[in-house]
Amino acid sequence: MMNHFFIQTGPANKTAQIALSETEKEIVSRIAYHVRELFTTFDWRWNDHREMTDKEIAAIFLVRDDVAHICGNDPKLIREFMSILEYILDEEFGE
Repeated sequence: MMNHFFIQTGPANKTAQIALSETEKEIVSRIAYHVRELFTTFDWRWNDHREMTDKEIAAIFLVRDDVAHICGNDPKLIREFMSILEYILDEEFGE
């Protein structure tokens, strides 16, 4: 699992903020490219046929890595974890 950190910049240091933002965009773009190359037969579109953004694809892949890590790469535990997550999301955001 990745460690996350935040860099705070003051109003006088906009250059660092912009550079970090560009670096983040580049990383997200590379992750999305890698994921598309791994799963070439998957149609990276939402059900309403909108193309997924690089950020959305990267997020799916990173969440996938976290879930696999949490579950020790055990397929049975991963399915159980996803079932629990689906239930929680349905309860909170379902119709």
